[in-house]
This record gives sequence, C-alpha cells and structure tokens, in this order.
Amino acid sequence: NMLLCIEYGKPFLCEKAFTITKAQAEEVFKKAKEKGIFAMEAMWSRFTPAVQKAKEWIDGGKIGQIALANYNFCFVSGADPTHRLNAPELGGGTNRDIGVYAFEILSYLVGQPLLEAKTMAARFPFGSDSTVGMLLRFEHAVASTQVSFQAVAPETAWFCGDKGSVQLLGGHKGGGAILYGPDRQEVERFLPPEENGFVHEIRHFVENVRQGRLQSDVIPHKDTLLCMELFDLCDRENPKG
Repeated sequence: NMLLCIEYGKPFLCEKAFTITKAQAEEVFKKAKEKGIFAMEAMWSRFTPAVQKAKEWIDGGKIGQIALANYNFCFVSGADPTHRLNAPELGGGTNRDIGVYAFEILSYLVGQPLLEAKTMAARFPFGSDSTVGMLLRFEHAVASTQVSFQAVAPETAWFCGDKGSVQLLGGHKGGGAILYGPDRQEVERFLPPEENGFVHEIRHFVENVRQGRLQSDVIPHKDTLLCMELFDLCDRENPKG
C-alpha cells in the first residue's frame, strides 16, 4: 500500500508497526525520497499532550540526567492463531503490536543515542512472540521494555534521573503525566482533557505535507528504522522453535 502511494505521488501516514523488517522500511523510505513524497510512521502517542508535557519536563532538566527508564505493556490476546494480533503472516506478536509503543515512546523521552540492546522472547506454539523483554543501553541510561500478550498488568512507564522522575499515566493513550522531585514528592500533575488523541498526529502530518517536507521531526525515518532493527534483532536472538 505504501509503495502504491509513492507510485501515485500520495503522501502517507502508515500505522505502526511500519513494516515487518528494517529492509522493507528502508525500501519504502528510499523510494519515497526519490519521488519527493512525505512518508511517516503513525506513532500517535508521541504527539499526545501528556507525552509532550513529559518531554518538556525532561528536556527542561526537571529530573536531571536520565539514568534509568522502563516501559511495561501487557494484556491477554487470546490463543487464536488467525487473529491479527497473533498471526505470524500478518506481522502478529507482541513486539510489532505493542512493543513498538514501548520502545518508540521510551526512546523519544530518554532522548539519547542507543548503544546496545539485548532481547529475550517467549513464543506461542504457532510461532509469533507472546512475551518480549528488551534491555537497552543508551548513552547515559539503562532502560527496559516488557510487553506480553499472556499477562494482565497495568501499562506503566517511568523515567528516572538524578533530580527526580516522570511517570506516564495511561501509557500510550496519553492519560497524563506526573513529575516527582528528588525526595519522591509529587511536584506537578498534568491531566489533559479527554479527547480523540489521534488529532495531534493528524495535524502534524497535514502541516508537514503543506510545507513540503519529506519526513517528520517527531517520528523521523531514523527512529522507525531503529525500531525495525530491534525487531529484527529479537527475531535473530529468539528464533522460532
């Protein structure tokens, strides 16, 4: 579908996960650039007011230098191998369905170059990953993501520095954010109004197309490619049985 958009000169916003492999994403971005077409992965959560507020606090030095971060996202997907959440031929599995949120929100807020990654995964009998953990070493921080289609747990995200910490409420849905100080006391709580959270991403997309840009500065091509690279790594490190 993305290649057809490029062929017919149409800018596009493609739902996460952008592709199955990094090589596929590279092909799309290369052809889009050659044709001068705006191409963007739809990571709507980066645009929510709550995530933007967390980024404002972090980039403004409110919690100091981030040294530790984590993101957990779990729910039970069921055992139907034909459901799009699970089906390997449809790109099913926890990493590409919810791990993409965990990594792309976490890396956006940590805001440091990724230096090293290790992965572990459990798989359904039909092959797709059912639970995945990633340990990530950034320039100044160690971070982790844990995602599962076989566990019931709240979606939680923490970003911790030497002056305080930030907690995301409601995870990828942008329910809110809390800033804590050095004594773990709550300093500020941000609770946005209930709204259709996708509108912020759509406005960004429209603005970029109108201005003739080829990629977003909030979810640039390099960030999508890095996420796809980690999924490739997880597949290599945890091959199907």
